[in-house]
Amino acid sequence: MAAMIYLNTTFRKRTSGGWNWFAGAAFSFFEQKIGNVSLSADHWMEQQQELHAKAKVFKRISPAFRLDMGVESFIRRYENRYQYQMKEAEGIDRNYSHSNQTVYVQHLHNWKSQYDQRDRPAAGRRVRGKAPALGF
Repeated sequence: MAAMIYLNTTFRKRTSGGWNWFAGAAFSFFEQKIGNVSLSADHWMEQQQELHAKAKVFKRISPAFRLDMGVESFIRRYENRYQYQMKEAEGIDRNYSHSNQTVYVQHLHNWKSQYDQRDRPAAGRRVRGKAPALGF
């Protein structure tokens, strides 16, 4: 028998000051159980859970500059269990849990936006007596 659940939600808002807000969360769950795996009355179970949450704010300060700030968290858990047929308390358990939390600030700089397209020559047109570059 297998069971799967996945939930995802996001929120976006732009303020009158030009700031953009984003928040989101996702959750997934997977579980699989199998009876009579290699012997009668033994059981095997695998279970995975993940949670990912993120909140971010960003603003384009100028055509060449954007500022981003946010927090992000990722949590994952995995369990694998084999239950012997003889005793309920005996078995093999393997568990793994991992989490990662991050706070970040970054700026994105668009170097190309600093050049005005009107100042560039049309493709193939000579400038000041020079041949156009071939780009090798």
